Amino acid sequence: MRACLTKQSDDRTVKIWRTTDFALEKTIAQPFHNSPSTTYFRRPSWSPDGSHIAAANAMNGPVSTVVIIDRGTWNSDISLIGHESPVEVTSFNPRLFRVASSGATNGETGQQWISIIACAGQDRVLSIWNTLNPRPLVITQDIAEKSISDLCWSPEGMSLFISSYDGSITVCIFEEGDLGKPLPLEENVQFLARYGHDRHGILLPESPAQLELEKKSKEKEADAPARMMAAVMGIAQTPVQESAALSKTSVQTSTPKPVAPIAGNTYMFLTHT
Repeated sequence: MRACLTKQSDDRTVKIWRTTDFALEKTIAQPFHNSPSTTYFRRPSWSPDGSHIAAANAMNGPVSTVVIIDRGTWNSDISLIGHESPVEVTSFNPRLFRVASSGATNGETGQQWISIIACAGQDRVLSIWNTLNPRPLVITQDIAEKSISDLCWSPEGMSLFISSYDGSITVCIFEEGDLGKPLPLEENVQFLARYGHDRHGILLPESPAQLELEKKSKEKEADAPARMMAAVMGIAQTPVQESAALSKTSVQTSTPKPVAPIAGNTYMFLTHT
């Protein structure tokens, strides 16, 4: 399958593009026909195995929901119902987890992998779901004084950062076993490889590698005037001279600390439309 990019916007649609040629793959509109226009953001999220998209600000009749879009067919038959006001942000845990399935006896045969998703919005309620239960694992009401604006999981998937329009940032820290046993990253990469993605395939703008490239680029730009002057004067600079010229002309820059990407499951447990 192709790697894809998704976007949700004020026109009440979710659009999916292929990253191979950036042609439009699919437009999904039905779950959002009657969605309210009072939301400032609509933050979708890819599941960590790349097989589903969670889209905010959907409607199931008169009820605000989050819809789960199935990759490939792009069906949106599954809904997360429970919030009283529009949901503005969804965020899949970046890790897959393994838990004991019902009826398991012992050993790995009774284990199956699941994914975790957090949802929040204007009702100031945080709900956290997994793919085994028909009800949320966690519900926290009035977690902030105003609407929740964004959610972000830590890379290891054991902490959830919650920002609000009241200016606060709240952190939910889970203990070992609360969500399940994290799958090794190598297994997660194997899931994503089905969709043309690998661990090193995408360089995020916030990654340390990208920041280092930007720093080196700025250093080269700062050295450019000295090199141009040397070329005009016909002077061949030695490496020592180049280093000295760079130290005189370079601009000191500060590299910001990288910020964790915000972030991306078969939801047979959820309410179907």
